[in-house]
Amino acid sequence: MLKIKKSNIFRLLFLLTILVTLTKTYVVFAVAAGTSVGVITTLFFGLNIILILNNLKALEMKQGIFLFSVFIVFIPFIVSFVNFNFSLNALMLQLFYFSQVLIGVIAIKKYPLQLSNAVILAVLINFSFGVFSMFNPQFFIGMSEIINARSFYGGRAVSFFLQPNTLGLASVVLYILCKFLCSKKTQQLLSPLIILTTVLTGSRSSIIVLLVLLLLSLILTIRSGQFKIVKILKPVLNFSLIIIPILLLFFNSKYAEMLVSNKDYTQLIDRFEFFIDFSADKVENDQSLDDRFNYQKKYIKELPSFFILGNGIGTQQEAIHEGTLTGSAHQAYLEILFQGGIFYLLSYILILYYMLFVVWRNRTLNPLKSKLTFFLFSFVFIISLVSTGILSMRELFLAFGIMLQYDLNRENTLIHENP
Repeated sequence: MLKIKKSNIFRLLFLLTILVTLTKTYVVFAVAAGTSVGVITTLFFGLNIILILNNLKALEMKQGIFLFSVFIVFIPFIVSFVNFNFSLNALMLQLFYFSQVLIGVIAIKKYPLQLSNAVILAVLINFSFGVFSMFNPQFFIGMSEIINARSFYGGRAVSFFLQPNTLGLASVVLYILCKFLCSKKTQQLLSPLIILTTVLTGSRSSIIVLLVLLLLSLILTIRSGQFKIVKILKPVLNFSLIIIPILLLFFNSKYAEMLVSNKDYTQLIDRFEFFIDFSADKVENDQSLDDRFNYQKKYIKELPSFFILGNGIGTQQEAIHEGTLTGSAHQAYLEILFQGGIFYLLSYILILYYMLFVVWRNRTLNPLKSKLTFFLFSFVFIISLVSTGILSMRELFLAFGIMLQYDLNRENTLIHENP
């Protein structure tokens, strides 16, 4: 009789839950099971609890875990009770996000191989679906309509069942994780795929923050004295080997004609032209940016009524439904203030400050942890200015947990010496 070790089962479960988090394949599970994303999230929340309880010895109540518990769990519960706006679903989701932080802590300490493999598989899956959606977007529309999540959101065709911005931000987080969890050769292979996936989404915020991180990576490489032309040529060559065949197909006359005739693809191309022909007139006449500014004005207009204690977690959706607000603020700081008031916002700023503290404290003791935290801080700080998606990024909370436990112990991690 075949015997399966308990440890192997937990390794597989960690690989599964991390992979689902990084690729958002919980949507696929929902479609396959004919149920909602909420039901699948509840199931994976239960799985997270099992994994955490089985690995309690791997958890230590450090400052970082406490701060995240205050931001994700404690203040949301207090704010909701004070405002008499108790949403069980919203608060349970906050607990789920905190469980993602703990899963990250455990994974980097006890299951680094599964974590690294999950990152590799996630990059390949996201890239495959991103490219496939360019050739057959109708498939994604049909699948997404089942769960009421549009892939053609904002007029862009590229998405993995959800909004293109969501896929773009997820790809940037994968870039950070790949940089610090994968070997150099694996990085060189996967980085072009991550870059291409991000570009194909047409998400300007994701593209901009990825460019910033690439620039930071180059600066850090030069400062470390490891800058060599050969090191730059390798990823460029890898990128060329991937992009050239796709560009040849993209500009094939028959395929190009199909793209031009499809208004959604036309808007995707307009996104690229925004970067190529950037000007004041282009910004002023950009409908998407204009909508965002108008949405933010609505939030600011309501500021006096929610400045201290906010309105409760998830209440912005109710306000939009009632007509008090219009659309998303596309500004995490403003939306945090709306939901939980000044105390909730201060707890978020405290987490950013803590990340800078980690960067400074580990600059010599643990340079790799310092760099990882610096990349995460840069991502969070920048993207919070232009997006609210960061508040529900499961993969980002997982990355936070990895940051808290990241070390150089070769017995516990697979992290290479010079990412």
